[in-house]
Amino acid sequence: MTLEEERNVQLSDQVQGHFGPPPVLSTEQPEQFEELFRRMVACLKPRDTVELILIRHFVYAVWEIERFSRYGTVAIERWHRETLQLRAQQEKLRKARKEDLAWKNAEKNSTKPADIAQLVALEDSFLEVLTDTDGIMERRASEFEHNRAFGQGIVFQERLDKLIASRVARRNDTLRQLELYRAGLGQLAQTAASEILDAEFDEI
Repeated sequence: MTLEEERNVQLSDQVQGHFGPPPVLSTEQPEQFEELFRRMVACLKPRDTVELILIRHFVYAVWEIERFSRYGTVAIERWHRETLQLRAQQEKLRKARKEDLAWKNAEKNSTKPADIAQLVALEDSFLEVLTDTDGIMERRASEFEHNRAFGQGIVFQERLDKLIASRVARRNDTLRQLELYRAGLGQLAQTAASEILDAEFDEI
């Protein structure tokens, strides 16, 4: 590990020590967040704690933008899966009613061997129903079905778009704040520190 990489790790640990763990869900990888943060630190090269905090906020916004974008895709798959589950339940109920009616009719005359054979056939057909409904859940979705699922969740997608837009605005605003700080207060602080150090060296 290079000196710069060690410094980036130390800066990451410093911020996490002050502000707690990153906003990573249990389905996400903390290592990926930390790697993103270290890369941003290496790219933007913070000069003090203020800049480091601003970079952290920038990474928060980027992380959430990627999450919400991913959720848009997950939502389509979820809506499609819920449609399949509903279809499978309806199919089970329909065939269960049909089999129940057939069982009741068969029970009225169950003394003949032919009737017993009929009962066995009904039981086999019931097991086939379970297999058929399981097949519904395993079938690969078509583009048309995904499009329909997208339409079913369009309100959710619109809300995601608003959340993404707000995080993009936050991300861009953080960069502007970092730029203004470097050109303004940050530059003044660095100049003041340099003047103090220069004066001490002159005295020596």
